[in-house]
Amino acid sequence: MKIRILSVITATCISVVVLFSCSDVPENITNEKSKSIDNMTEAEKNQANEIADYKKKNLDKIAANDKIIADLKERVNMSKQEARDNYNNRIEVLDKRNAELKAKLQTVEAQTVESWNAFQLEFNHDMQELGHAFENFSKNNVE
Repeated sequence: MKIRILSVITATCISVVVLFSCSDVPENITNEKSKSIDNMTEAEKNQANEIADYKKKNLDKIAANDKIIADLKERVNMSKQEARDNYNNRIEVLDKRNAELKAKLQTVEAQTVESWNAFQLEFNHDMQELGHAFENFSKNNVE
């Protein structure tokens, strides 16, 4: 009986220690974030906001591309077998390019103004190419 009581008390003490030690971590993290935000200059804050807006806008476009890819996959399943293989390969390429753009966008962080502008130009160009690929999907490129 004494062993049960001691084990319950020990388990309770360990639980209390774990709970109280875990509560300090989020405070430290939020304090560090608020300090780092306070130390940012106005230009850095503007650039961080611009990057966040740019990411949101383009992630929405990428999500729309995912819906288009899903629609294309449904339409391809209704086509003839000989065309289906070709379409599935082309859809796979589009899906891969879309995923690569999403990963590239999610990994971008605050940069110098020049490198940010260069990133935007390159990313916008890649997004336009992907958009054209979606538009030209059903056209046969026979020359």
